[in-house]
Amino acid sequence: MLEAAKLDPNIHYTFISGPEIDPEQFPEIPDNVEFTGFTDNPFPYYRGSDLVITAGGHGTIMESLAFGLPVLSFPDEKHIEQENNAAILEEAGYGKRMSYLTPPEVILACIREVLEDESYSKKTRRLMELAEVLDGPAAVRKFLEEKIEGRPAEKENSKEEA
Repeated sequence: MLEAAKLDPNIHYTFISGPEIDPEQFPEIPDNVEFTGFTDNPFPYYRGSDLVITAGGHGTIMESLAFGLPVLSFPDEKHIEQENNAAILEEAGYGKRMSYLTPPEVILACIREVLEDESYSKKTRRLMELAEVLDGPAAVRKFLEEKIEGRPAEKENSKEEA
């Protein structure tokens, strides 16, 4: 990714890494790359992004799509979940499946394609709208409240007596 970033200084990259990655281990970080290191809360970064580039775990892909962001996924080789996620992502038109062996020039071409081709943003915006309408946390809370309210009276009475 750093090599791809060097090819077009007009694209700004923010790298969020795992907790074991030290930015100092990279000999040359281009000026258009901000290296944040590890963060527990990537959501503010999603809000300011046009695209997410990731290995492609389920959580990161779902979060990205819920924010309406297309994804370039670089699944770890033989990591079935990530490979399946990347294949479905590309099939559905929400992003591209990549490889760690993809040359920097091809990565940059895919970044440009995803950023410039309206079909990616149109499809991912639709997912963001669905996520907002469905409001997962509120739906889970409502479901749990209904379950608690609907439990048998004898269980509630036994708690009150205790």
